[in-house]
Amino acid sequence: MDNSSRCHGMKTSILGILFLVFAAGAQAGDWVNAPKFSDFPAGTTFKGRPAAVRIEGRKARMFRSVLRDGAKHGPDFAGHYTVVVWGCGADSFSLAVADARDGKVYFPPFDCITLAGGYDALSLEGKETDNPVYRQDSNLLIFAGAEDKPSLKPEDRSVQFWVFQNGRFKPVYSIPAPRSEP
Repeated sequence: MDNSSRCHGMKTSILGILFLVFAAGAQAGDWVNAPKFSDFPAGTTFKGRPAAVRIEGRKARMFRSVLRDGAKHGPDFAGHYTVVVWGCGADSFSLAVADARDGKVYFPPFDCITLAGGYDALSLEGKETDNPVYRQDSNLLIFAGAEDKPSLKPEDRSVQFWVFQNGRFKPVYSIPAPRSEP
C-alpha cells in the first residue's frame, strides 16, 4: 500500500471517528444534515511533481519553511492542493493550502484553531487523531475547535465544515462540540 492510499484510508477513518466522538453531544439532526465529502467533489486530480511554493505576502514569508516542506509531499486536498498544517500552541494548529500546479498559497480566514480545553479531543482507541480532516477528491475540509483569540468562549468550539473553491474558504456548516467537563 502506498502512502497516498494509507493517508486516504486514515483520513476516511478519522472522519468516521469525528462523527462518533461528537455525535453523542450533538443533536441527531445536526449530523443528518452535515455535509459529506461527496457533496463537494474536487475537479481533476493532479499527477506529477508539485510546483515550488510561491512565497508572496507577509504571512507566507513568516511561514515559508513549513510551507515549502509541507507542499513537497504533493496534493492531498481538492484535486490539486496540499494542506500544510503546523502547530501554533498546545492542542492548536494553523493551516494553509498550496496549489501543486503553480505553487500559489492560500490562507483561510481563520488563524490558530484550538481545541479550547474542557472538550473531548478527537481520539481513536485512546490515541489522538489528525485534525483537520480532508480528502484529495473533495473540496470539503472539516475540523474541531475554535479560533484562538482573547474573546474565545467555551460555547464557540464546534465541528466546522468549510468548502474551498476559487481560492477561498467558505463556512458551510457547524455543529456545537460537547464539553467533557461539567
